[in-house]
Amino acid sequence: MTAVAGDNVVWTVEVTNDGPSDAQNVSVVDTLPAGFTFVADTDSCVEGPVGTLTCSLGTLSAGASTSFDVHTTVSVSVAPGDT
Repeated sequence: MTAVAGDNVVWTVEVTNDGPSDAQNVSVVDTLPAGFTFVADTDSCVEGPVGTLTCSLGTLSAGASTSFDVHTTVSVSVAPGDT
């Protein structure tokens, strides 16, 4: 993928519980790559500190998968070819 400053980029994150039990209070913590700014997600993520997302997914049954989209923008300070 090639992205340039100002572009919107959507990341799809998929989470799977391989079991054997249901997972309670599931959270995903991820750091955005340098040069990307968090804009929004579907409803499960909060940012803090800047560039670090914590996404609360609740309960994930054994064998189940879920996914969500994280919307970002490429920083205007990113030079062509840096993403």
